[in-house]
Amino acid sequence: GWQSARFCEFPQEIGLQFDVPVHLRQIQFLSHQSKIATKIELFTAMPTDASQATYETAQFTRLGYLSLNSNDRSQFQARELKSVYVDVNAQFLRVLLHKCHINK
Repeated sequence: GWQSARFCEFPQEIGLQFDVPVHLRQIQFLSHQSKIATKIELFTAMPTDASQATYETAQFTRLGYLSLNSNDRSQFQARELKSVYVDVNAQFLRVLLHKCHINK
């Protein structure tokens, strides 16, 4: 798992580089029961010249976003699994996690 530092700035970015280009079909996110992002944005990139490809120079395409439930109905006892079905070739994946829901 992963969690951001306390009092960090948002959005937080997680970047992945695959060794070789891959075909992504599904991406899953399992959120913590009380540390829940309000929104998650997904971006992919497929470089034209794989030998020169770096995460920093990649031209990303936005796939979209998903929203997570605040979990107050379950009194912060349940985790949420989100499955995103995509059909894209990529060598890079960028995940932007936006600010967390406020726990009451």
